[in-house]
Amino acid sequence: MRNYGKYTFDTVEEATQLISALEANNHLIVKLGYIKLEPAIYDEDGEEVTPAVCSDKYSVDVLWKDLELDENDEPIYPDGWQENQLTGLDSYKHNFFGLEYVL
Repeated sequence: MRNYGKYTFDTVEEATQLISALEANNHLIVKLGYIKLEPAIYDEDGEEVTPAVCSDKYSVDVLWKDLELDENDEPIYPDGWQENQLTGLDSYKHNFFGLEYVL
């Protein structure tokens, strides 16, 4: 069974530490970095007038493979991941092979 999760972290190091702990697994991980929230604005000469606005959180998407399930058939995520999971996404640009992200 595959589960698709979206996560944010305060630092790159925090994300890297949790990702490194998964090395022996077959999960698919995409490091999205600091997602652009608003594009930069340029004048007619191509000069930047207003810089892009990026999130202050480091983003990672994970396509989990073969997670254990609890007694309610809910996935059991590795330590440190569930508390960093995103919720309430209105528009999020990345997906896995057209899979829909369902909260």
